[in-house]
Amino acid sequence: KNRIQSIVYIQSIVSYFSILVAFGLDVSAVKNVSVNRENNVELSKIISSVLIIKFSLFFLSFVILALMLFFVHSFSHLYIIFIFAFMSCLSDILFPIWFFQGIEKMGMITVIRFSSIVLYVICIFLFLHTKEDYIYIPLFQACAYVGPAILGLLIVIFKYRINIVIPSRLYISTIFKESIPFFLSRVSSTINHNIAKTFSGIFLGMNDVALIDIAQKIVNTAIVPIYMLNQAIYPHNAKYKNKSFVKKVGGVIICISVIISILVLIFAPIAIRFFNIQDVRTCSLVCDILCLWIIVASLSYYLGSPVLVAFGYPKPFNMSVLFSTLFLMGVFIIMYLLNWFNVFSFAIALVITESFIAGYRLKFCLKYKII
Repeated sequence: KNRIQSIVYIQSIVSYFSILVAFGLDVSAVKNVSVNRENNVELSKIISSVLIIKFSLFFLSFVILALMLFFVHSFSHLYIIFIFAFMSCLSDILFPIWFFQGIEKMGMITVIRFSSIVLYVICIFLFLHTKEDYIYIPLFQACAYVGPAILGLLIVIFKYRINIVIPSRLYISTIFKESIPFFLSRVSSTINHNIAKTFSGIFLGMNDVALIDIAQKIVNTAIVPIYMLNQAIYPHNAKYKNKSFVKKVGGVIICISVIISILVLIFAPIAIRFFNIQDVRTCSLVCDILCLWIIVASLSYYLGSPVLVAFGYPKPFNMSVLFSTLFLMGVFIIMYLLNWFNVFSFAIALVITESFIAGYRLKFCLKYKII
């Protein structure tokens, strides 16, 4: 159990490097690709710029990781797991999900992601035999991500006849600067997502970290259809800006999120037992609370990139996430002062914060008369 908890904690740390490597380009580049989808010369410059920026940030991240492993004694003996987990960041460079979003070929993303899941499961069953093999879990995960990512990049290059070129420094700088606000909002979003596990590890214990992590994994897996729907809608809204379409899809997303929440309420205990958690009841109650998060998060995600950014209002989208981190910190400070630190209060804090984000974004959607 301690070994798996160590992997969970290491993956939480590596997720911050993943955000640095992506650097918000997965949001900003979608619009650039959508606008220039018929211009292969411009697309080649966009894709090449994104790859150059991401590779540069990957090497910077590796240097930071190496310094961490050298100076932080508690990390040094886990260096192999850290390196294996860090390799998954290569998929953030190579998988051009933003390109397929921009040209509205979401089926390709589904095929590639499904193949990565299948590859990961096959590796687990074929090569994981003893307790000592646990260190290879992050390696299998990295291979499962990187392999299909390489395939996706090759499809872009050969099927869509994209050339890898060396754009001017000014062009690369422009692409980089456009992504900075999205990077900052992504950092805040990651902090919001991981803070419950971080605080659980500091104030409660690794067992509570596992409870929160599994509950979040269940609800995040359940909300995947909403993620995919948003990815498909974003380039469409960016190109056509149809307000009537926005309203209809918003209603559909709310209905789907309610159905998903009900299914999680019913089937979460079964999924939790699959993870071999002893305190099934506590983990189930955390999932029950996070079912409210599913509904609110579905709305806030939809009002974000697919609506505000697509309609040309990225600032309220980014500010909503930045303000939400400050809001969440305030909530945690209040809970600390009231001596109300437990896994249930942490889950409630996530729901309240996501409600803040949804409300903030809705306010600007109404202000700009998108809805």
